[in-house]
Amino acid sequence: MTRSSTAQKEESSHAVSVAERSVSGSTNTHRESAGTAILHAGYHVIIDLYGAKRLDDVKHIERTLKRCADVSGIRLAHVHLLRAAADGDVSGAAVLDDGHISVQARSETGFAAFDVFMGGVAKPQRCVEVLREAFSARDVSVKILQRGAEPAAKAPVTATVKPAVSRLSAVKGGRKVKAA
Repeated sequence: MTRSSTAQKEESSHAVSVAERSVSGSTNTHRESAGTAILHAGYHVIIDLYGAKRLDDVKHIERTLKRCADVSGIRLAHVHLLRAAADGDVSGAAVLDDGHISVQARSETGFAAFDVFMGGVAKPQRCVEVLREAFSARDVSVKILQRGAEPAAKAPVTATVKPAVSRLSAVKGGRKVKAA
């Protein structure tokens, strides 16, 4: 006896739903678009700090990465940071339950590059203000990418944040929006 195509679709849909929930114990993020849900793996936030201070302070960087995980609502599993012997630059990563935060800090130039990826219900964009304040950055450049969605469904978001600006403004698909 064969099952109806409706029963097969329901079973297939249930299997996909269970698989999505089992990844790191969290559900994948989604957004509604014209009544249909678009699943994606999460958001990737690229944060460049200019004129930043304390970039050679490994303990300060570690505390800041922990704070980023905390304000984003995600569990920190491990932090590993390395100071280069020759120039004092610091690089490393924080491994999260459902993502990562990597850093390359150049104290000599005051530049730091942070790569923040988080899935599930975490809010990686909350790291922007934490990083700006922790390193007293003169300027901040931010790019937000939706990862894991079909190419037609995702659009990059870019923004520049000045220390005096309290809300993050961004340009998405040619129009100005406020990022959360």
